[in-house]
Amino acid sequence: RRLKRTESGLSEQDLVLRLRKANQDARDLQETLLALRKRDRAGGREYNLIISALGRKSASAAAMAALRSVHKSKIESSTVLYTSVIDVCRQGSLWEQSVSLLEELQSRGLHTDVVACNAVLNAACTGSQ
Repeated sequence: RRLKRTESGLSEQDLVLRLRKANQDARDLQETLLALRKRDRAGGREYNLIISALGRKSASAAAMAALRSVHKSKIESSTVLYTSVIDVCRQGSLWEQSVSLLEELQSRGLHTDVVACNAVLNAACTGSQ
């Protein structure tokens, strides 16, 4: 079976594998996501991988931008995506943003689970609030 190649010459499988690599910088991660979006292959799973990887790079602004990209696309937002961004906020001691994200999650009618609430509490504790 022949794999489709992206403009950069990478197969879709290679792009997903790049998302999982921990040593990419935030810009590489965003470029990988953009390549997947161009191929109409970026879904909730890929966004969650990107957001988690951006968290490891302490790139909270980029993680927030990735979440906003989900809103602009035809991909459905999920509690898991929001919880991932909330956790990135925790890592950056951005407790106020984590509370705002929880409120946004609720206003979008998504299920607020224990994991999301704990992520906000951890962000507040990390931010000394």
